[in-house]
Amino acid sequence: MKQEKISRQMYIDWYSVAPGVWRIKDVFVNVYLVHNPLQNNWVLVDAGLRTTASKIQKVAGHLFWPETAPSAILLTHAHF
Repeated sequence: MKQEKISRQMYIDWYSVAPGVWRIKDVFVNVYLVHNPLQNNWVLVDAGLRTTASKIQKVAGHLFWPETAPSAILLTHAHF
C-alpha cells in the first residue's frame, strides 16, 4: 500500500495538543483524535464537516497505521 505524502499544509492544520491527543482544524471546526496506548486504539471526538473526512483519514493513516479505523466516534455537537 502506497503511503500518501502529507503536505506542509496538513502539518499546519493538525498538531498535538497533549500526549496522545491531536487536533485537526477544518475551516471553523475542530476534531480530535485520542490515542489509548494501553489498548493501542484511538477515538475520534467530533466528526467535523463533509470536507473533514479526508483529513481525518490522512492524519489517522500517518499516526495510527495500519489501525486507521477508530474504535469509537464521540459526537459532542453537530455542524451542518
